[in-house]
Formats: sequence, C-alpha cells, structure tokens
Amino acid sequence: MPSRLQSRKLWITIGIILLVAVSDLIGSPLDAASLEAVITMGLGLLGAQGLVDTAAAFAAGKKIAEVVEEVKGASDE
Repeated sequence: MPSRLQSRKLWITIGIILLVAVSDLIGSPLDAASLEAVITMGLGLLGAQGLVDTAAAFAAGKKIAEVVEEVKGASDE
C-alpha cells in the first residue's frame, strides 16, 4: 500500500463519510443529534492523531538537534 494511503486520519475521514453516505442510501439518514455525535467523535479522533503526529515530529526534531550539536562539538575539537 502506498505510504500516502496509510494515514489513519485519511481512513477515519473516509469512514465517517461512508457511514453518513451508507445510512442515507439505505433510507435511514442520521438525525441531527446522531450526525453531530459522529462528527464530534471523528474530530476528536483526528485531533488526537494530530497530537500524536506532532509529538513524534517534535521528538524527531529534538534528536536531530542533538546530533547536530554533537557534530558541531566534534568538528570544534
């Protein structure tokens, strides 16, 4: 599977769209409260995944900064 299709955020979004579309197609559309609950849950999951991605990027940036400092220290010696 291509890396751009491995995003959890993408699959959560597709799942929400499919849930709403399929419920409309089978003749049982979601009422306003149910639709709001599905959207709120989806946005919560997307936000949580975004925070995880941000934390991972921050940790990777710190490691890169440490390596740069070590290289600078080694080149000064």
